[in-house]
Amino acid sequence: MSIRDIARALELSPRDVEQDIRHLLKSLKHSAYVAVVTPAQCRKCGFTFPDDKLRKPGKCPACHSTWIKEPQIEVDNKSDQQQRSHVPRIKKWGAIFDWDGVIIDSLSQHKEAWHRLAHEAGQPIPAGAFERGFGMTNDRIIPEILGWPTDAREIEQLSRRKEVLYRDVLRETEVEPLPGVAALLDALRAAAVPCAIASSTELENISVVLGLLGFREYFQAIVSADDVTRGKPDPEVFLLAAERLGISPQQCIVFEDAVVGVRAGHAAGMKVVGVATTNPAAVLDAADRVVRRLDELDVNELAHWF
Repeated sequence: MSIRDIARALELSPRDVEQDIRHLLKSLKHSAYVAVVTPAQCRKCGFTFPDDKLRKPGKCPACHSTWIKEPQIEVDNKSDQQQRSHVPRIKKWGAIFDWDGVIIDSLSQHKEAWHRLAHEAGQPIPAGAFERGFGMTNDRIIPEILGWPTDAREIEQLSRRKEVLYRDVLRETEVEPLPGVAALLDALRAAAVPCAIASSTELENISVVLGLLGFREYFQAIVSADDVTRGKPDPEVFLLAAERLGISPQQCIVFEDAVVGVRAGHAAGMKVVGVATTNPAAVLDAADRVVRRLDELDVNELAHWF
């Protein structure tokens, strides 16, 4: 239970309850009971607060978000806890999801945003550019795929403008989760598997759609283009996601729809499930498994990978 839950049940102030709990924690050290404190955690970036903070912090010092999961306090009998410690447990593992093409499909919205940007900038879009640039960051797509200006400042301005146009298109259209996504996320939550988003998309884009879909509670960490300096196939985004989940990269599964994402997941030392939404299954054959829909997967079977 949290301090706030206890205070509400006893009709006391959280401050009074916190003082009493601190005295209780000290006294339990020499008793037949043990107290376990699960620290508060930022739901946006995954920052974990010190375990001596028993009340919900107001703001995350890392990303300044107020979206904080409250610390939890559980009291248990030491002998019962020792008995449970001898029961074999499945290793803890984490699920890391790419965003576009895995959770949602907004390829058409991205294409429209690029076309609007090209019109504004008076630049052409080469044939096949969208397919070649899928999964890459804007600062690579603009000079390498589109062949537009290579000046760093101009690339940054064009990149930011593209994302503004993309959000405009999102508001004009309707975005839904891909088939099977909600079913897998529900199963992962039921199995207490922590989940993260790791994407080359800007955080604002992800946050807007998560709110529209009501999916915020599914994810304990988000890593976006705002957090990394190197795009896929570099593994930086996945390694940071694992770090924020507090799980070893070797204990994580990446869910990806792009070839560069599959390569990045393996480079991070993770297992990879290819999702054949934007690419044919054959293109993703380097993945450890390829599915067409996420609800084809069984969480218990995935757990046996570790």
